[in-house]
Amino acid sequence: MEAVNKITCPKCNHAFNAEEALAHNIEEKLRAEFLLKQKESELELKEKENKLRAIQAKFLKEREEFARQKEEMEELIRQKMKEEKMKLEEELKGKVKQDY
Repeated sequence: MEAVNKITCPKCNHAFNAEEALAHNIEEKLRAEFLLKQKESELELKEKENKLRAIQAKFLKEREEFARQKEEMEELIRQKMKEEKMKLEEELKGKVKQDY
């Protein structure tokens, strides 16, 4: 039965298995398709990584801006509290002077 699958070249008399030859061609075609899909997947992954890095960079920038604004606001509050404290102390000193 194996002889049925053998093909012999009429010029050089080299015999080879037809199933192996076909399998080799199919294997090469599938390998090429797989490599192409693999490259496409790698490119898609790189694009997603780049988008993620851009989003991450934007997030970090916004977080830094928020921290800066928070610090400015806290400083403003501290300054206002200091001013109010001084104002209240002055008022209290004035009332004490009026009372005595």
